[in-house]
Amino acid sequence: MEFSGPVGEALLQKLHSEQVVWFTTVNSRGVPQPRLVWFVWDGAEIVVYSQPNAWKVRHIRTNPNVAVHFNSDPFGDNFQVIIGKVRIDGSAPLVIDLPPYLEKYREGIHALDMDEESYSRTFSTAIRVRPVYFRGLDPI
Repeated sequence: MEFSGPVGEALLQKLHSEQVVWFTTVNSRGVPQPRLVWFVWDGAEIVVYSQPNAWKVRHIRTNPNVAVHFNSDPFGDNFQVIIGKVRIDGSAPLVIDLPPYLEKYREGIHALDMDEESYSRTFSTAIRVRPVYFRGLDPI
């Protein structure tokens, strides 16, 4: 997917710089379920790691539609939303074998009183979001 125009460029910048993203799955009753997650952008997909039995994983197994968005500025401007298709990636490396994720979240992992190995065992399910389209307001 090409991130063109001011909204796309702002979105791409946030994919490289932000620490958390709002990740919204849909439960079996069709109700959106937003949550903040850690993520990395691999250049084509958003990669999130989860505990295998987390609700978001259960939701994904029954509905592959997700929305991902960042916080706006204090005035509700400069927001970008990605609508995407999601899948569980059973062949993805563990967090401990993914240097960009470790570099980004090592401090946060330690703040959870975990080390890289225990975090990798606990958050062992890789989730990949393929952006389908995006929308938002131009950054000011």
